Amino acid sequence: MEELRRATLHSGFAFMDGAPVLKVPARRNPANQPMGHTASFAFEDCRTALYDLHKDPDQNAPYRDPVQEKRLEEEMVKVMRAYEAPPEAFTRLGIAC
Repeated sequence: MEELRRATLHSGFAFMDGAPVLKVPARRNPANQPMGHTASFAFEDCRTALYDLHKDPDQNAPYRDPVQEKRLEEEMVKVMRAYEAPPEAFTRLGIAC
């Protein structure tokens, strides 16, 4: 109920044909970070986690690939913009909008 008490109405999105939507603040984890925030992940020095699913199907060993990370981030930004993601969604993910 507390989350609903803090909710507000958002004017909606283009695909909603003018219907407003309920905007509910993100939940917080025990470390008091919004859920999905990079600080809640167990990776010390990376905010993304790429896996080679053929070599590591259990996803035990993330690896770094700056070129792939940049490409995937750019694609994610395109999709988020297409679906009118609010600025705070970009902030929560640590990417520029």
